[in-house]
Amino acid sequence: MNIFSNHRFKYALISGALIGFSFPPFFGFFAFVGFVPLITIWSSSSIRESAKYSYIAALVANIISLYWIGLNSGAELIPVIASLVAAVLYLSLFWALLGAVCSYFIKRYINGLYLIPALWVSMELLRSYGPLAFSWSSLALTQSNFLPILQMYFLLLRPIRPACLQCFQLALSLSSLVLLGNLPEGGTSIQMSCLCAAI
Repeated sequence: MNIFSNHRFKYALISGALIGFSFPPFFGFFAFVGFVPLITIWSSSSIRESAKYSYIAALVANIISLYWIGLNSGAELIPVIASLVAAVLYLSLFWALLGAVCSYFIKRYINGLYLIPALWVSMELLRSYGPLAFSWSSLALTQSNFLPILQMYFLLLRPIRPACLQCFQLALSLSSLVLLGNLPEGGTSIQMSCLCAAI
């Protein structure tokens, strides 16, 4: 089967590109819609496929957003490229784990979609501790070009900002699921419309 005929693969590439280009110096507003294709994958795929496509999306996003590791002028080319590849492969594992967990909760609980923001923040928190901690790819950094928006919720803690982005994208995803008739098991269109409006 041709991978380009697989719509989930395309969704993963689109999501990865949107999220990758939402980091500075690119277009931070892409972060508001970047996870919609990925949430669609998590809602409609098995746990294993969700992990696989989340990993693919993360590879694309991390290559785009962490390009600067490869531009280190103070080191030889081989170590620089090796460190970029290692960082991208390592950081993508967190997305794969998140994709599997999100898919599990979406399939297990009717309101599992609403756990995505908390799960994302938990993943970022987990990724920022330990000897291999890496906080340079936090979703909160995508909004660093929007000073007025940052000032509006300045009093919120830094880990809450990605949850705000995720809630916005969850509303978009639920709206698209309602419009496409692709609802999670047990959900009616009226239920999902009310939940979208509540967000």
